[in-house]
Amino acid sequence: MSTRLWLLMTGLVTLCLWPVGDSLIGAQPAATSPGSGASPLGHADRPLWQVGDQWTYRWESPRGKGTFTWVVEREEVVDGVDDYVTVSGPRETYWRKSDLGFHRTTLQGKVEEQARPPLLSYSWPLTPGKRWESSYTRERPLEGQSDELTIAVIVEREETVTVPAGTFPTFKLVYRNKRTRLVVGEWWYAPAVKSFVRQQIRRGGGGGRGGGGGRSSAGYVELRELVAFKPAGPVATPAAPPPMPPASPSPMVPAPLSPAAASPSPPAPPAAAAPAQPGGARAEVTNKVTYRVTGTAHEASVTYRNNMGGTQQTVGRIPWEITFDSRAGNFLYVSAQNQGASGSVSCDILVDGEVKTTATSTGAYVIAECSEANEP
Repeated sequence: MSTRLWLLMTGLVTLCLWPVGDSLIGAQPAATSPGSGASPLGHADRPLWQVGDQWTYRWESPRGKGTFTWVVEREEVVDGVDDYVTVSGPRETYWRKSDLGFHRTTLQGKVEEQARPPLLSYSWPLTPGKRWESSYTRERPLEGQSDELTIAVIVEREETVTVPAGTFPTFKLVYRNKRTRLVVGEWWYAPAVKSFVRQQIRRGGGGGRGGGGGRSSAGYVELRELVAFKPAGPVATPAAPPPMPPASPSPMVPAPLSPAAASPSPPAPPAAAAPAQPGGARAEVTNKVTYRVTGTAHEASVTYRNNMGGTQQTVGRIPWEITFDSRAGNFLYVSAQNQGASGSVSCDILVDGEVKTTATSTGAYVIAECSEANEP
């Protein structure tokens, strides 16, 4: 798959907001201000992400629709910046820990985009009416290009919104291109999930990036909504000790629960909960995983994460399918890009025969992308 075509996928799995167009955002989904029975949020402090935090979103635009899962995989220091690293398929995104400012994305280990200094998407604490600006250089090493940009942001108000994951009190943030003063994005941030639950981003327009390709000066709007949020679980505590003998001066107090350590693996249950295995070993849970690509297109370029966690690519006629055994907890990913000037491509991820996620895109060289965490 060519670098140029891979870059068209950037907007589908990256949380960052790039001011790529000068047109106003389209009609908003319905939302209401907090009712008299709802307690106002007042403010939101910077959230603390943990390794293992996981968000699943659905997205929809004129180019297609689908879902993606976004997982905090690790923490890392890059260019002197202490970052969280989130993963969705072959793309990794780096967020400055001190404020969740966007730092960079890599695609298959190569730097795709980066902001110097990191783009200040949030200014904590969030309060209604708060304003700030973020000036930065947006670098795109794979294209040999860079831009000097300034984004003006306002926390417009509190709103209660309903998305597939539920109903949440949120802060609505509006992002504008300072040069044009036109809206390029709207985010609804929910403290309860430590991220946005709804997002509208202007893509393309004026020949800018983001998938518009310059075909329309107005570009298009991509909508994202939260489907599910799974926070990292707490570290499991040891089984309770037996009662102390009467001669003991005081009973033993179990240690309190602490945040999960920086490890992507889920916490182990107490030893008493595990069934006995020969030699004391515990059985490894595996599932039968199937990636499936279908559609009316004749040929597709398929990228997928294999059972070893590596990335593989193949080009061929569709329908296409592969099945393998996957350990519980593995991250699953498959994408399909139409290799023709017309037709549609669809991807599915099945776990033990059950469809977990699906996506479809229609048109020339479009991409359908699916991702899922194989839960234990």
